[in-house]
Amino acid sequence: MECVWGQYREGDAIPVRAVYEQLRKRRGIAYTTVMSTMARLARKGMLEVDTAGQAYTYRPGVTRAQLSEKIVEHVMGSLMVNFAGEMRSYIQKLSEAGSQETTTQGLRRAIRHGRRKESS
Repeated sequence: MECVWGQYREGDAIPVRAVYEQLRKRRGIAYTTVMSTMARLARKGMLEVDTAGQAYTYRPGVTRAQLSEKIVEHVMGSLMVNFAGEMRSYIQKLSEAGSQETTTQGLRRAIRHGRRKESS
């Protein structure tokens, strides 16, 4: 998504080749991997696809802020479903601590911890 957002100019769709070339500079990656990933992101609504012409081209389907919000909703929902008791206890401790900054920092820490558990 960062590659698409970085290259996107209002009204111009981005070909898979442009994203591939940018990613290839940073790491060895196959064109077909980029193509299938972009198709998957389009199916999930994160990219909009234009199939006119010979090459598929894409534009962002969501903003950075919208994607961040979706990620937070997913992580928080997952934490509340899988660790409801722990989350209630943790949020209660944070609210007793008082400061909004402390609560925000604690929630960020909980989200990071949840990501590490999911990837394990």
